[in-house]
Amino acid sequence: MGSSSLIEILDGQQVERIYILDCITICRMDTLTIRTDETTQQALENLQEWTGQTRTQITRQALIDAERAARRAQLRAESAALASDPDDREEALAVLSEMEGIRAW
Repeated sequence: MGSSSLIEILDGQQVERIYILDCITICRMDTLTIRTDETTQQALENLQEWTGQTRTQITRQALIDAERAARRAQLRAESAALASDPDDREEALAVLSEMEGIRAW
């Protein structure tokens, strides 16, 4: 928060006015509408009861958790592909051998 001052003459007297400059940040949030079936509706109601969270909080967390799980699965798949790549394994062993040769201890 910043401030600014201005000196004015009012009724023959010098008056200093201080103005507080406020910065307001507006966050734009998109809206997501979903259609729930009976199973999904029951799951939402159960989670609300058990956690005390709102439907919005539960849905946000579920999306974040799903994205993290998908990212981990993608990283595991990439890792498995590299582990089964003979060229990559050969290069990794060569680097390991080179590093062993220059080890300080």
